[in-house]
Amino acid sequence: MEIFDKFYNGVVSIIRGLFCLLVIVSLIAAIRYPEISFAKLSNSQFLIMIILIVGIILGMLSTKHKNYKIGLIGKVLLVVGFILQFLAIKSSSFTVGYDVYSVFSLLNGKNMGFNEFYFSLNPNNIPVVIFYKSILKLFNLSATWTNLEYITTCFIDIGIIANLVSIRLIKKDSFNVALYFFSFFVLVFTFILVPYTDSLAYAIVSIYTCLYLLNKKIEKKKYNILISTFFLTFVVLGYFIKPSSVVPFIAIVIIEFLNFLKEPKKKIQLKGTIIYIIPILLSFMFFIGCSYVNKNQDLVNIQSDRDKPVTSFILIGMQGIGAYSPSEDQMMQKISTKKARNDYCIRQIKKQLKEYGLVGYVKFLLTVKQVYNTQDGMLGWTVDGVDSIPKHTSNFFQEYNYPVGKLFNMHRILAQLFWIITIALILFSMNYRDQKALLLQLAVLGGMLFLLFFEGGRTRYVIQFLAPMQLLAIYSYKDCIYKIREYISK
Repeated sequence: MEIFDKFYNGVVSIIRGLFCLLVIVSLIAAIRYPEISFAKLSNSQFLIMIILIVGIILGMLSTKHKNYKIGLIGKVLLVVGFILQFLAIKSSSFTVGYDVYSVFSLLNGKNMGFNEFYFSLNPNNIPVVIFYKSILKLFNLSATWTNLEYITTCFIDIGIIANLVSIRLIKKDSFNVALYFFSFFVLVFTFILVPYTDSLAYAIVSIYTCLYLLNKKIEKKKYNILISTFFLTFVVLGYFIKPSSVVPFIAIVIIEFLNFLKEPKKKIQLKGTIIYIIPILLSFMFFIGCSYVNKNQDLVNIQSDRDKPVTSFILIGMQGIGAYSPSEDQMMQKISTKKARNDYCIRQIKKQLKEYGLVGYVKFLLTVKQVYNTQDGMLGWTVDGVDSIPKHTSNFFQEYNYPVGKLFNMHRILAQLFWIITIALILFSMNYRDQKALLLQLAVLGGMLFLLFFEGGRTRYVIQFLAPMQLLAIYSYKDCIYKIREYISK
């Protein structure tokens, strides 16, 4: 048994060490983000910013987080935040370009010539089109950009509610903190509402994480079967919508395996295990059904053998800042067969690794890739599709959301400050060594490692991993505040 303990402790040490290293890099990158400047604010805006910052600091240091009135105000603020989301969509919605516009145009049956070409190269985006199409049909809605944003916002808000339930399950005394955290989140991260796979993945990861934590609390087998079925169903759905959204699920599997090694004396009861075959079989049937629907879709004609190999995303992630590469994308279009494209990517990966060397590659990952992956508090949508953002404003929400708006710099600074606080709180989770913290740390680490080794270079890819990051930040909040108070009282 001693060998299992050593293995467990060794793996946990590696997880925590890598996690700490990457979060420190992210925190430094967020603090040093070059797009933030108080000099761009007017005098009145600067004064408002100071008042808000002081108010936030005093609120964070408050000792009345369990107060009923504090919780009630938090719930009201969150509901107001949800309402403002929909008002913002109605008043300042605009179409985003690139991949997102291809999804939108296919839903409308437009640009079919280009879409046949695009979705042949990127068939991984077909499931999200089918998903939106199904929702639109279910509620008899037309495929307008505004309706897609409404749908996405509903799922994001469901994800936020799921995260609130998760906090209630793992740290009940931080529930009020979570209410204020998510109230502020919906006010500053408006670009997360873009109808695309990243935003849907946020909701899906939030939901299946909540279901997993709920299942750990409930002891009745019949409820365990039902919850496990929904849990695995959402994991499967996440796989089709955004394959990388299963990374937190992999973290769950690893933690469960480590727990089994840590306590091997716990006998596996055959009767108790067999009942869990039901959720597995049902989710497998759901997987087969999704695969069938995806393969037999009639939205667009797909040219077989034109899709990009996985190695192309690894190659892209090794060049420049690790972001989308037009030149490599053109190469994928020129090379005729998938095998030839894969062989080309493998050759280029080997060449790139040889040029970097081991030390050079690690330096690139830490000082370039991780920085660009996590530095932007606006989560990247002011970079992607920027050509589509309107150049004029006509109302408050446009002033707040459009880069040309008078209030946009305030928006950006608030988002960046909130992002810095979130990352700092995540770092404070190193003070916790329990299973819940370890699970969330591994989920965050897994997401960061995935973005390091595949296409990244833009913070919007972090959106799919925001749920475990947010849960971890709220989970470690009290310890962080305790340390600050302790330091101030000295």
